[in-house]
Order: sequence, then structure tokens, then C-alpha cells
Amino acid sequence: MNVNDAPTCARHPKEVTYIRCASCETPICMKCAVLSPVGYKCRDCGLNKQQISLLAPSPAQTVAAGAISLAAGAVGGAVLGGIGFFGFWLAFIAGRFAGTLILKATSGKSSPLMEIAAGIAIVAGGLAPRVLLAMQGLHGATRWPLGRIITGAGPVLQPVLLAIDLYSLIIVVILAATAISRLRGTWSYRGM
Repeated sequence: MNVNDAPTCARHPKEVTYIRCASCETPICMKCAVLSPVGYKCRDCGLNKQQISLLAPSPAQTVAAGAISLAAGAVGGAVLGGIGFFGFWLAFIAGRFAGTLILKATSGKSSPLMEIAAGIAIVAGGLAPRVLLAMQGLHGATRWPLGRIITGAGPVLQPVLLAIDLYSLIIVVILAATAISRLRGTWSYRGM
């Protein structure tokens, strides 16, 4: 075949291509190609709004994912924070398990917004038990110098400053990062 006879992209006439849309058979270049489960498609066929809506989780699934994220963060913050150094390693396992539960609740669907919301919910859920415990133990905080600084911070920031334990915060962040990594599919989904 002569170079002059080679097909060109429908949107970019200067691009020579041998790829065709899997749906409409239109010649497309790699700039126009959208990867789909059945091969490359043109932007018109590949970015169909109905197909995108099938890949996004429903509102009910998103609420279920948020509830699972809060629960995973609360359990992770309360339990893993008290285990010791071994809690770091268990945070990776618990994060993968939380991500798997979220994927099961959403039927394997995920979106960037849901990933961000799940991460924030896990961190918030992980810090919530510490904030509640700090609110109960606030009256004894003036015995040590940092406690006097915290009690002068105001009624809103006092429990938050008391609850920030670097060790537990790192564990909750590991838990959230591992769950988000699971949601993004960097680990294979084998039905677990």
C-alpha cells in the first residue's frame, strides 16, 4: 500500500492511521482513540454518557461506600492505634479489606470523587474516637505544659488538638491510602 493511499484520521487529516473505531468503523488516530473494553473507539462512540453512567456508582452505592469508610476509619483508628508498631502493618491489610468492602458495596464501580470522599471519611472516622476520648479527658489536660497551650486554644480546637496523636494519624492515613489504592484498581480484583 502506498503512503498516499493510507487512511487518515477523520478528525486529524494529516495523521495516517490503521486503527478504526470498534463501533462505527471510522478511522481514528491515537489522539482521538478512547480505550474501551471492546477495543479502541472514537470520541463520539467511546464517551457515550450512558456508558459513563454505568461505570459511576449510584447515590445509594456512594452512601454505602461512605458508611463503610467511616466505620473502617473508626475501627482502624480505635483498634490499630492501640496495638503499637504492629498497627502500621495491620493498617495495610485493613485498608485493602476496607477498599474491597467498598468495591463490593458499589458493585466494583468507582469514581475519582468517590475515592476522595472515601479517603476523607476514613480519616474522619479514624480521628473521631480520639476526638471523643479527648473531649472526655479535657479537664485533666492542664497538668502538662502542652496541655495548658491546648486549653488556651479555645473550645473548638481543644479536643482536636488533644486527639492528634501522630502515631494514630499515620495509621489512619495508611489505612485511607491503601483503601484508595484498592479502589483505583492497582491491586487486582479477584472477587475478594
